[in-house]
Amino acid sequence: MSRLSLIMTFLVISVSLNSYIPSAEAQVEPEIILTCNDSTNMSVDGKQKTAYIFCEVENPTVHVITVQITVQGGVLSTVAPNDFTVNRGSFWTFSVTYGGDIDTRSGEHALEMML
Repeated sequence: MSRLSLIMTFLVISVSLNSYIPSAEAQVEPEIILTCNDSTNMSVDGKQKTAYIFCEVENPTVHVITVQITVQGGVLSTVAPNDFTVNRGSFWTFSVTYGGDIDTRSGEHALEMML
């Protein structure tokens, strides 16, 4: 094998190996801990039925986190903060208000909260 062929083979192998070196990227996803009451009863006040769920968000990380909330109450109307900021190593307490009119059927209602 000639010297030129040996150099060309070495270059081809070197270039091939460089293209197979895996690169690693880490993207940090801060985590939060959400705790809410399991259930509540609706109170009737005139023509409105109202219930409150109290929740606490804990940020155990060293990052400041902005939390966005989406609440779906089905046939019930909902009121909750759209977003809030939780400092590192701290807690944030908020409430979600669910309501219905006097004709809203009694019983269990499925509610969904997404962060």
